[in-house]
Amino acid sequence: MDNPAVGKPGRRSRAMKRLLRFIPIVIILSLAQSAFTSSSNVYLGEAFYMSGDLAEAEEYLSRALEDGGPGSVRALYLLGRISLLTGDFRQSKEFFERAEEKLPDNVKWKGILGIGDALYSGGYYPEATRRYREAKHAGAPEGIVELKIALSEIAMDKHDSALARVKAALPGIPILTAWIGREEDFFASLALQGFEGKIPGEEQLYVLLGPIPPKYKLPARIREAAAQVPGSRIKEGGRIYFRYGPFADPVEGMLLSENLRGLTSYEVRMIRK
Repeated sequence: MDNPAVGKPGRRSRAMKRLLRFIPIVIILSLAQSAFTSSSNVYLGEAFYMSGDLAEAEEYLSRALEDGGPGSVRALYLLGRISLLTGDFRQSKEFFERAEEKLPDNVKWKGILGIGDALYSGGYYPEATRRYREAKHAGAPEGIVELKIALSEIAMDKHDSALARVKAALPGIPILTAWIGREEDFFASLALQGFEGKIPGEEQLYVLLGPIPPKYKLPARIREAAAQVPGSRIKEGGRIYFRYGPFADPVEGMLLSENLRGLTSYEVRMIRK
């Protein structure tokens, strides 16, 4: 089977431009030295993922899995994220389960958390809650996990428990400490953005920054804050915006929103499309 990194120079060129924006220079140099190895498919797949081109990312990451090698664990995790964001929750869960088996013990929680996200997005709230608790015990950030559990409780009509959980979690999440004293407002926003009553995969949740000037270049502090989130420049209603997402759940979107609001004077808001 042909290697896409070799046989499709146009797409490889576009991916390299994305690499220059989203991947540290040490990785770029490594890619240049081994451009035709299976690892390049992982780097290229991640570059397309970070630029929001999930279909293209999936193609390269799937090739990386076929090739095997040390990058296959990263490919499994990213394929889990892509399946989650495109609404294939069963496939997402399977990818995260395979990633969990191979991840080192100190980061195994990432795979478990991903399984919880897939279960939550698929509407399996009790199972998602159980997985979130497993992730917390495995080392996942406690405050963020508690907010994800609160989302599941909201979906199960356990609003009192969810609100108490939100109040307890906020002080432990530095980005969200501005909400202390306004916990009920945060809870209402979280509940409003949740997937309860919505058809999974029907809508996508994004964070929109702007409008921005046509030649505006994102400063390093913003690029670093959104380093793990797909993002792209879009035009809407004749105006330019930078759009991040989609997000697996409102917790992830709200965390990025609050972070960006502290870094820019441009408007930051969450939208569904």
